[in-house]
Amino acid sequence: EAVGAVFRVPRRLVRARGLPDEAVQRVGLAGPIGVVLLMTGNERQSLYVSVISLAMLAICCFTLIPAYGLNGAAMTTTLIIAARTLTSVAMVRRLFRTI
Repeated sequence: EAVGAVFRVPRRLVRARGLPDEAVQRVGLAGPIGVVLLMTGNERQSLYVSVISLAMLAICCFTLIPAYGLNGAAMTTTLIIAARTLTSVAMVRRLFRTI
């Protein structure tokens, strides 16, 4: 049995990782939102998101990885993916007044 309609994630995997079903579904709602910016002629906004994400990645890598090791790398990856997705969603909402 799968969780969510966008990403087919087996329920047993979600339970094993300790993720609530709602979290998996909400991540699936954003989808590849950066592609929406690219395909609608908003390459500059996509570039801004990429540059901001790169700067955040550098800061997080230099602070979290030395302090927490592999867990710091995992936290950095999670933070950057979440920030990039949320920033892209905010830009799409501002540009198209949707979602």
